[in-house]
Amino acid sequence: GNEDGPAVLLPPRVEDKQIRRDFQSTPAFARPFEEFLGKPGASNHEQLFGSAGSNGPKLFLKSIKFHTWLCVAQIVFYGNEIVYRDLAALAGGNMEIVGNADALVQEAFAFGFFVLLSVVQLSLAPRTFLNYSFVTSIEEMTKDWAMKIALQESEAIAAEEGELAGLAEAVTE
Repeated sequence: GNEDGPAVLLPPRVEDKQIRRDFQSTPAFARPFEEFLGKPGASNHEQLFGSAGSNGPKLFLKSIKFHTWLCVAQIVFYGNEIVYRDLAALAGGNMEIVGNADALVQEAFAFGFFVLLSVVQLSLAPRTFLNYSFVTSIEEMTKDWAMKIALQESEAIAAEEGELAGLAEAVTE
């Protein structure tokens, strides 16, 4: 026991009405677009997507796809067109294939850095997709009718198992 009395369990911060009202998941410059594309959240979970609301999971997935394809396009274009050409010119000494030979090294480093950055961003994609999978499959996102059916079925199974256990005890006695 504690002299101060029993411990008080506070609700999660996401359930605080003032914090939820003030919560903005999007930078101010992008908020009008999110509000245009979003729908008000019908549940507590959907409200966590801010202005996107119930369209949050769909917008999140589209954002992952868009980002992934931009990274792939950058790797393919910069890697094959610019970095490869610059490295070939440096390795072979053929400066005629580049436009500005004086800026060749700087260009190779700059665009090589962009390619490397895209590779690093793509390496984070599995974690981002796991986050997407998590936020779209938590209990608050489920349909009430499906939860009721699952609960009823599990209660029926538990009752049946209890009856079978009682029969097994009666048979063994």
